[in-house]
Amino acid sequence: MKVHTSSLVLLIVSKSCFVTLLTVLSSSAADVEETLTGSEGGSITLPAPVGELGLLFYKVKTLAVVQNWVLDIWHQRYRDRLLWNRTTGLFTITRLQKDDSGIYTVQSKTGNVFAQSYKLTVYDSASGPAVETVNVTSDSCVLRCAVDSAADITLRWYKDEEMLNQISFPDSLLLTVTEQNLSSSYRCEAGNPAENTSVHVDVKTLCSGLKHTGDGEDRFWFVLRLVLFFLGFGCFFSLHKVTALYIRQRRREGRSAAGSSQTVTRNMENHQTTPHDAAENQL
Repeated sequence: MKVHTSSLVLLIVSKSCFVTLLTVLSSSAADVEETLTGSEGGSITLPAPVGELGLLFYKVKTLAVVQNWVLDIWHQRYRDRLLWNRTTGLFTITRLQKDDSGIYTVQSKTGNVFAQSYKLTVYDSASGPAVETVNVTSDSCVLRCAVDSAADITLRWYKDEEMLNQISFPDSLLLTVTEQNLSSSYRCEAGNPAENTSVHVDVKTLCSGLKHTGDGEDRFWFVLRLVLFFLGFGCFFSLHKVTALYIRQRRREGRSAAGSSQTVTRNMENHQTTPHDAAENQL
C-alpha cells in the first residue's frame, strides 16, 4: 500500500514538474487575446491547434495536457466537458456554464510553437421573445415584445428588413403600428453577442380592431371604376344607337326625296306635248 501511494505521489510530482518545465520553456507572454462568445448550454472551440505536445490553461490553472497525442484532463470540472480532436488539434468545451467565462491559453510545444490566449464570455441562452397586444384604437395598435430573462439581452423591432428600435437589458420593448402599415412584415428579435432568436408577428391578427383604411380605399376605387365603366359603356351604347337612328333617318329621307323627284319628272313628261301632237289635235 505504501509502495502504491509513493508511486502515485511520484507520478503527480512528475506531471507537475513536466508542466512547470513546459511553462518555463514557453514564450514569456501569450499572443494578444481574442474574444470568443458562447451561450449557456452550448459549446465553444478554441481556434488554436496543438499537436503531439501541448497544454490548455484556464487563467493560471492547467486544465489539460496533450502528450504523445493523448489528452489528459487535469481539472475535474472539465473532465466530462473538454474534448480534443486529434485530427484538427482543437480543444472544445461543451455544455458551457456562466462561470466558464475567463481567459484560456493554448500552448503548442511541437511544430509551430506558440501560446495563444482567448477571452471567453458565456451569456445566458437567448430565449425566444413573446409578443402581445397592449392597446388597439381606431388608428393605431401598440404591441409589446418581452423575454423571460433580460440579462445581457437586447430587444429589437424590425419592419420588413429595417430596424425600427432597440433596447438593451430590458424586459420588454413596445411598438406602435399605424393603420397605414398593417400590410408590412414585422418581427421581434432577442439576442446577445453569442446568439439571436426572433419571432414573426401577424399584425393583422394582433391588431384586428385597427381599421385598415387601405382596404376601404381599394373597395372605393374598385366601385368607382366599376361605375365609370358602366357609365362609359352606357354612353357608348347610347351614342351608337343615336348614330344608327340618325343614319337610318337620313337614308329614309334620301329615299323619300328620290321618290318625289321621280314623280315630278313623270308628271312633267305627261303634261309636256310636242308640236306635231298639237297640229294633229287641231285637225
